[in-house]
Amino acid sequence: MRKTLRLVLYAICISFGHLHAELRMVLPVQSISAMAQDSLGFIWYGGSDGLVRFDGNATERFLTSDQVPYYGFINHIDPMNQSGEFILCTSDGLYGYHYITNTFRNLTPILNSINITSILLTSSHQYIVGTHKGVYVFDESFEHFSLVFPHSQHVNCILEDSEQNLFIGTDAGLELLRATENGYQCQLLTRGRTRFIYEDKGGRLWFSRLGGVCYAPCKELKQGQTNTIKAIVQDIDIVTASAFDEQLWVATRGQGITRIAMHEQPQVLPPIFISSQNEEIANTTQALMQDKDNNIWVGTIDGLYVYTHPAYHGFHQVRSTD
Repeated sequence: MRKTLRLVLYAICISFGHLHAELRMVLPVQSISAMAQDSLGFIWYGGSDGLVRFDGNATERFLTSDQVPYYGFINHIDPMNQSGEFILCTSDGLYGYHYITNTFRNLTPILNSINITSILLTSSHQYIVGTHKGVYVFDESFEHFSLVFPHSQHVNCILEDSEQNLFIGTDAGLELLRATENGYQCQLLTRGRTRFIYEDKGGRLWFSRLGGVCYAPCKELKQGQTNTIKAIVQDIDIVTASAFDEQLWVATRGQGITRIAMHEQPQVLPPIFISSQNEEIANTTQALMQDKDNNIWVGTIDGLYVYTHPAYHGFHQVRSTD
C-alpha cells in the first residue's frame, strides 16, 4: 500500500563560513548511501530501503521485494552506462537497472552474494570491481575476469588517474594496482584505512589516512616517496568524499562535512554542521553528488538534502513520499 509520509517543517540555520544556509522541508527518510542523476534529470538514491527516484516534487520507489529477487543493500549507483542503465553495487552482488524500460538484471553470477563496494570503467574498457573479498577485473561483457588480492581484501574505493594508473583504497591503506605479465599485482603505498581517493587538476592525489585527509604529488607517491605526503585535517571519522568546484567535501560520521579548498596552498574551510536533536545521526553523511545544475546532494542517515548557492535557495531537505 502506498503511504504518504507527513511533512514536518523546520527552519534551522546552518553555519557555512560567512554565509548562512537555511534547512527547510525536513522529513526523515531511510539511510541513504548512494545517489545518481539519470539522463532525464531525475535524482535517484538508494541504501537500506531500495532504489528511489525523486522528480523534484515527490519520490517513487522501484525494485521492491515483490518486483525483483533480493539484491541486498545498495552501496553505490554508477551512471557510467550511457544507454539508460545504472550499475548497482550492492551487498549481494552486481546488478543493472534500466531506468527507461524499468528492467532489472544480474550483471554476473560470479559476484552473487558478494558485497560490492565500488566499480570503475577504465580507459582500456575494463571494469575494476571493488569488493570485501578483493578486486575483480572484468571485460566489458562481464564474462571473463581476474581476481586480485590487495593487502586488505576489503576495498573501499578505486581511482584511475590522468596517466591511467589505478589506485585502490583498502582497509590496509592506499595501494597501486599494476598490470604485469603474470596478471595484476598490488603495491601498498601508505598504511591506514583509505576511504576515498581523488586527483586534483594539479596532479596531486588526495586520500584519507589514519583518521585524516592527506595529499601528495601523484607521480612521487606512486614511486613510493611517502615523505611527500602532507596531512591537512586530522581526527575525523571519514566515510567518503567528493570534489565540487575545486573544493573537497569530506563526509564524516557524526561530524558534519569538512571542506577543503584545493588551492596551491590548501585551506580548510568552515564545515557544514546541521543542528538537530540528534546531531550525530543528522551529521553522518554517507553519499555526496553534484547534479547537472551544480546543486550538491547530500545523503545522510536520516534524510536527503540539496545545497544550492545561498543567493538562490540555500540548503533544503527533500520532501519524500513512500
